[in-house]
This record gives sequence, C-alpha cells and structure tokens, in this order.
Amino acid sequence: KAGPFEALFVVGSVSESEEEAFLKRSKKGESQQQQRACAGVMKTYVLDPRVARRLEERAEVSLVDAKEFEGGGEGNDDTNDDTNALVGNIEGLNPKGGVKRIVVDGEEETSNVFVVTKPGVYSTLITSKDEEGNTKPFSIAILPGSYDHLNMKESHASAANALLAEKTAKANGEFTVQDVEVIRQTVRKLKECGSTLCVVDALLTQAWPKDVQMLSRYKDAMTPISGEDETASRDVAEIASAICPRYHVVASPNETSSSSPENENVDQFFEREPYRNVSEKHATRFISLASVGNSKKQKWLHALGIEPGGTMNPIKLCQMPPDSTPSPYAMAGVSNLQQNRGARGGGHQQNLKRELKPDWRDNADAKKKQRLEESQKRALVGDADKTIHVRNLDYRADEGAIAEYFGECGELADLRLGRDVETGRSRGFCKIAFKTKEGVDAALERDQQNFYGRDIRVQMDRQHQQSRQYNGENNGSYDPNKRKPPPPPVSCWFCLSNNKDTHMIASIGNASFVAMDKGGLNPEHAQIVPIEHVAAFSMLPDETCEEVWSYLQGFRKFAEATEDRGVVAFERHLTLKNKGGNHMHLNVVPIPNNRKHLSRKIFEQAAKRCDFNWDIISPEHAQSGIASRTAMTSLLSFPEAEYYAVHLPDGTILIAEVKQYDKHWMQFGREVISHLLKTPKTANWQSVVQDQDGEIERTNAFKESFKPFDPVMQAEEDGE
Repeated sequence: KAGPFEALFVVGSVSESEEEAFLKRSKKGESQQQQRACAGVMKTYVLDPRVARRLEERAEVSLVDAKEFEGGGEGNDDTNDDTNALVGNIEGLNPKGGVKRIVVDGEEETSNVFVVTKPGVYSTLITSKDEEGNTKPFSIAILPGSYDHLNMKESHASAANALLAEKTAKANGEFTVQDVEVIRQTVRKLKECGSTLCVVDALLTQAWPKDVQMLSRYKDAMTPISGEDETASRDVAEIASAICPRYHVVASPNETSSSSPENENVDQFFEREPYRNVSEKHATRFISLASVGNSKKQKWLHALGIEPGGTMNPIKLCQMPPDSTPSPYAMAGVSNLQQNRGARGGGHQQNLKRELKPDWRDNADAKKKQRLEESQKRALVGDADKTIHVRNLDYRADEGAIAEYFGECGELADLRLGRDVETGRSRGFCKIAFKTKEGVDAALERDQQNFYGRDIRVQMDRQHQQSRQYNGENNGSYDPNKRKPPPPPVSCWFCLSNNKDTHMIASIGNASFVAMDKGGLNPEHAQIVPIEHVAAFSMLPDETCEEVWSYLQGFRKFAEATEDRGVVAFERHLTLKNKGGNHMHLNVVPIPNNRKHLSRKIFEQAAKRCDFNWDIISPEHAQSGIASRTAMTSLLSFPEAEYYAVHLPDGTILIAEVKQYDKHWMQFGREVISHLLKTPKTANWQSVVQDQDGEIERTNAFKESFKPFDPVMQAEEDGE
C-alpha cells in the first residue's frame, strides 16, 4: 500500500517448498510479464545459506556471482576520493562473492532474486537519492545463517574446538564466531576511516540476540526466546551492542516452537521499545518477524521507509523516542563479556593462554580479595534517612548499571553493592544513599519494577531501622551484644520461663540448653536452644554464640565416638507472627556412617527442586561460633534477614537467605534429613510423638550417653 519499495529481505529460514516460489520468480514462463511487474522491479535477498547449497544440486539452477554488489567505496557523490579509496580496501565491506544471483534455465537477465552467503556490511544492496539527485547508500550489516547453541559453545571453548565447530557450522548453514567478528571489524574500520557507512542502518540476522527482553514491557512474552541460550545468541547480542544498528531485524525461531512445548508461542511478531545505545547517541529498534503464513496470522512482513543514517541530520538521527529504554545489553553485561573475550580467530589460543596464566608476581588474587573486603566493610556515605535497600537484583547487574538506573531518580551520594569477598560475585542486593529526599521518593516508586529481568524490591534501609529498634541508638550498625532483649513471650515453647515440656531438657548451660526434639527423626535428635529469646544464630550475643557452638562440637564428638557417625544440624530462621516470633533452635541429628557422605548432595538436590541455591562457608571459616556467625551474616542482606542454614558433617555450612516474597518451607530441613536417613515417615513430627513416659525414657538415655561429651559437664569437672 505504501510502496514502491526497492528491496525485499528474507531474514528467516527458507523451506524447500518456499524455495520453489523463488525459483518461479526467477525463471521465464507464461506469466513472465507479471513476474517482472511484481518481482523484476524489487530485488529479493535471501539470508539462508542453505538455499544456495540446495540449489547447487539442481541441474536447471545455477548461482552466479552478482558482481554489481561487490567492492566499491561509499557510493556517495559527496564523498572525497581518499575516503572512498580507504573504504574500498576494507575486506568485510561488500565482500567478493557475498551475493549470488539465482539463475534458472540460463535466464540471468530476468532474475532479481539473490542469496547472501557471506557476512559483512553491504552498501550496494540499496541506495537512495536525495532532493538534488545525489546517491546515498544504506549501510546494511548481514549475518547469514542459523544459530546452533552447542556448536557456538564449542567454538568458544578452545581454538581446536573452534576449527571443528566452524566446519560443522558451514556445512549446516550456520553462522560462526568468525562471521560475527567480520562484521565487528568492518564497522570498526569504517569508523577509523571516517566513513558515513559506520552508521549501520540495519542489522539482519536469523538468530535472536540474548537478553534483548531486558527492561522491556514485553519481557514476559520475549523471555522464552531471548532468555534462553538455546534460542538466543550471545554473539548476536554482542555484535548488536558493538555496532549499534538503527534497526535490528530478526526471524522468530519457528523451527523450535513446533518441537518444544515451552516455546509454543515464540512464532510471533515483536517490536520492542527503542533502546538507547551505550557507545552511540542514536537509538536501536528491535523487530522480530513471524514465519510466513503462520497459523496465528502474526505479522511476517514489515516495511521500513527510512533514509541513510550516515548522511542524516545528526540532530534528527539522535532524536530519542519518548518510550526508549536503556540498552538491554548494557544491563545484561554484554559489553563486559565482549571486552573479556577479546579477538577471535587466529589469536584465540593466545588470548586463552593469557587469560589462564596466573599472576603470581604481584599476588593479584589476594589484592583483589583485600579490595573486596575493604569495599564491603566501608561505611556508606550519606544520610541514613536518605538510604534505600534494593534486593532481588540479578547477579549480572553491576555498580555502573545500578547507578545509571537509579541515577534517573536523583543524585546519588553513595552506592554499595553486596559482593562475595571470595568470588567477587554479586549477592543480589545493594544500598544506595541519595542526596535528596525527592530522589529517595522517586526510587521507592520503582519497587517491584523490572530491572535486568527481575522484579526488584526497593525499600528504606531496614538494617538502619532495625538497628535503632534493637540498640536504642541511631548508629546504623547492629551489635548483638548491645541488643536490648524483649520480654519472653508467654506462648513460646522454647522459653524456659514458660515451663513447656521441661522433662525433655538434657543439659543446661549458662546461656543455652539442649532439649530432645518433640518428635525426633531418630532417638538422639536434639535441639540446641539459647535461654534468651533470640530469633537466630546470626543474632546471638558472643557468649551465647560460643556456648551453642561448644554444644554442637560436643555432638560431633559424641557421634564420632559411636559407630563413627556424623552430625547434620539445621536451623530455620523465619519470622513468625505468633508465639512472640521465632526462638532460635538448632536441630542436631546424628547420621549413620554409611549415609553421612551424602548429606551435602541431598541438601543441594533439595534446594534445586525448591528453586534456590546455597551459599557455602568452608570449614576453615567456621572454626568457632563467632567466626561462623560472622561468615553467615556476611552472606545475608542484613543481620536480621531470614535464612536456612545447614551444618554438614565435615564442618561446611550451607546458607540460603529467604527474601521477602520468596517461597519457604517450614519443614524443609526435617523433610530433607528424613530422606537422608531413609525414614520418610518421620518427616511429620506428629507421626512419631511419644507419650510423656517415652519422652522421659529417651531423654534419660541420651543424657547418659552424651555425658562424656557434654561441654557443661566437662567445664564443671575442670572447675573442680
């Protein structure tokens, strides 16, 4: 309706039946006049290299190099000869043999259907005329070929794998790492030459870029494609981030949608909001076309009526659409990934060796760890009442991305991203201090908005608020030794002052006690409990913390002395709204010798099924109660955060923070340990509850066997 148009680009894969339609448009026949009317004027470019391979096997078809598209400079009447000469020497610009004309029955003059077989930047496929009649070329970057996740993964693994993967890709009509590099280097050289072609008008790829859904309102619909490595390419995302095309047009992965139930809705038309490029001032528009004749009647043809960006008025070129978003690739860390990978191809092995070589001369790892520790311990600059706490951050979001996102709310005074001091990996939360109250208010409005593909939580700094509540002072820090204990709740089963089931107490120390579990997983299942009503091990005062730890070590010695068993201890800190809140209790269960080595594996499998991951504290960082408490709190967003913690037989601690709105399982630890013990009936404590006589008998038996290892009894004997 809006035509006429100069060219048609077929960006998706082409089936053999669709291939026949192109042949009919290329050969002489009864309807030749009609063919020339509809196809002869408008050139058609096919980006599927498999078409060329199949056509070469047909006797009546030949592929001829379309030399009119080869070489040449900018093709711009206003460009000087020196620039044209420099540009003409760039290998990836209008590559030789890159465009093949489809000829049927020798009728070359009637064919205007072509196959693009080589990657590069093409300035000869489409041109435009300005008002004065001067020729203005379009800069079109084309990456022909489909995407195979496993093959590309092999390409990045090593130089040897890359050679084999490249051969396989070429045989299957897939693009390679080297193909991507050709486009990157071509655009880089065009910029160095000062060519107007460095402004890429369109990037055409069969494959989707990874993470393009970031920051888009259509994230939920796009994530099944661009959120998965199997259907979206990180290399395509890298090249889109590097060359900053004005338009990026791709095909929907319709081949996967028919075989995967999860991707049944991927054959759709998508037009993402424009995004602002990091290295260029103009925006990029991402468009994905559905397959031709799809059953849902999704849009499969899209018309662009644009002028070449290289010769546009810069103000017009850089005009930013009102609905634009930050670059999804900057959010996903593509720029960093691109820099880290370095050059591909011939230098790949050299780069690989350089990356793997340890820097023993200046002890870089130790210095990096020291810097991380210092950054995590430093005080946040700014006012406490202008500080927010952001959680549920994607682990790829770094300080720069977070500062850019929240900097839109107001001027920042400081930002501290929680990082693991061993690995440097983000822990998914940060604190941001603003200079104005208005900035804080604007930031709080971003609560539950999508950032890096996650719905983040933005609140006032809870650690500051809760520290004031616990310490009675406005110092912004939490000290468990200064905390003012609340009065014991009358309904708490674990508070000794309430006289609940005191016949099950097996040992009492100065600050804690041991009691048998009401419905034990086995006869020796006990609980270590602080006398004071404290919610979690992470919040225990020093004296209580060390005494609880000495009880745990006594249990370990007790288990080892009886049939070389091990001990698994589990703590669940979940805020309870009744019974006065949670009262910390550490469940300790002896594990048979032939099962203790499976403890970690079973807890990791259980966490995977429940969709969360453990942070790991090694035994050397848990040599005492205070050291263990410090290590645990370093992995939490704030000292009072909810969590699961597991103490394994070898001294390793697994900890997982339970964040607000995360799913939680009240009986998680009990159910997993019952599986470890191969006693599934004990998962429900009520099914193994004894009468009072049975409980007294079990408690007395444990007292007698535990006495040689009871740290309180040993301290009394040492005192005598």
